[in-house]
Amino acid sequence: MSHIDDVINRAGQLIGVGKDGPQPFNNIQPYETFVLLYAILLHDAGNAYGRAGHEARPFEILRDMGDLSALEDVERRLIASIAQAHGGRTEDGNKDTIPVVVRQDESSIDGINVRGRRLAALLRLADELSENPRRADELALSGPSVSYLPNFYCKAINTNIDILSGAITLAYTITKEDLVVAHPDPENDNEPHVCGRLYSQAHLKVRSGASLLQ
Repeated sequence: MSHIDDVINRAGQLIGVGKDGPQPFNNIQPYETFVLLYAILLHDAGNAYGRAGHEARPFEILRDMGDLSALEDVERRLIASIAQAHGGRTEDGNKDTIPVVVRQDESSIDGINVRGRRLAALLRLADELSENPRRADELALSGPSVSYLPNFYCKAINTNIDILSGAITLAYTITKEDLVVAHPDPENDNEPHVCGRLYSQAHLKVRSGASLLQ
């Protein structure tokens, strides 16, 4: 499975696909599903230009695709904003990008209401929860590097989503030795230890989940 497959799978779990009983998103519209899936496919496409700033590339990519995107301009802007909000920082350094990047809570496209900020929160949370041991690069884990902690996080995590009970469980497999070794982590203000990485990633998940419920 690719990362995109993992994100789609997590998003499906978060909206209760395949589950019987009351679900938080049982009224999601078919067009909103299209918008969400398009944004998921697009959200990491900017990595083709380099990791730094990749989240800011979605609209540029859709614009360059032209008619191949099969979207109207209003759709491009909405889908690109949802995809962009999955990462990065605001101008003041805040990682909570959704209220800034997705300008409206709801948009009307051809008479259909699209809850842009909620879809952006769903994408971001699904993206955060998609980390799993399959994404861990064993080469990056073989020695000190700026890629060690992100890959260690993927290697250590086990995620379970029970949407009907409203529970998301994150479990980690960590040894005492793992806790004392320092590694550079530019994505987390160079916090050098595993605990710092675990805290920052868990905090992002909680914040994304809170945005999803608003």
